[in-house]
Amino acid sequence: MDMHSKETKNKATELNNSGLNISQISKMIGVDRSTIREWFAETKRYIKTKPINDEANFFERFESCSDLRAAYYYLLGQYLGDGSISRNSRTYALRIFATDKYVNIIDEIVNSMLMVLPCNRVYVTDKKGCKVVTINSNILPKLFPQHGIGKKHTRKIELTEWQLKYLDENSKYLARGLFQSDGCRYKLEYGNAYNFSNVSIDIHEIFQKCLLLNGIYYTFNESKARGNSSSIWNTNIYRKLEVEKAYAFLGEKS
Repeated sequence: MDMHSKETKNKATELNNSGLNISQISKMIGVDRSTIREWFAETKRYIKTKPINDEANFFERFESCSDLRAAYYYLLGQYLGDGSISRNSRTYALRIFATDKYVNIIDEIVNSMLMVLPCNRVYVTDKKGCKVVTINSNILPKLFPQHGIGKKHTRKIELTEWQLKYLDENSKYLARGLFQSDGCRYKLEYGNAYNFSNVSIDIHEIFQKCLLLNGIYYTFNESKARGNSSSIWNTNIYRKLEVEKAYAFLGEKS
């Protein structure tokens, strides 16, 4: 016999409708996952559910939810830096690669993925020296239109109209995602400095636009990778005042 109250069942349904999965609901209301799964299965026997249009659902939430937009722009920065989208047999996979010692960054990537695609599962797997954070969805090419054939530096990378719409208020999140993937903070004789290195000039222009939106001065130069003839471009922030302004949202990699 089910001893749980109707209010508890209704709360579980409410949380599920908000986008939480069964494991998250179980932790919040203190009910075993198998019990919650049975409640939802029983409901589906009597209520014909309307299929969810994941793409429409995302863009509706994108327009109405500032927390979702913050998570999305951060994830966009991570994707442009150390991410990839590939086609699997039935769907697409977004993979973000993060050095395994940066536990907080890995957690932020996971949380951002769950915010952007709350009905999907996130996987964290081990690879030599790093963690691979993965989420699968058929709408990933729609969410990240910068996806294409070949490496990012071999094709044009630019933000689309809908991505530019909320860039001003979310430039800090996009910049932090980029910095945490391909940047570093290092010490000089007179203080600290920031460096962002990437082989794509287009991605540098996106990072630099975010800095300018926050009133931060930077320098830009070219260097050669050791043992490689390819150029690596560097966006640097080294003036004390600019570093202090950048620290407010870039922080340190941890």
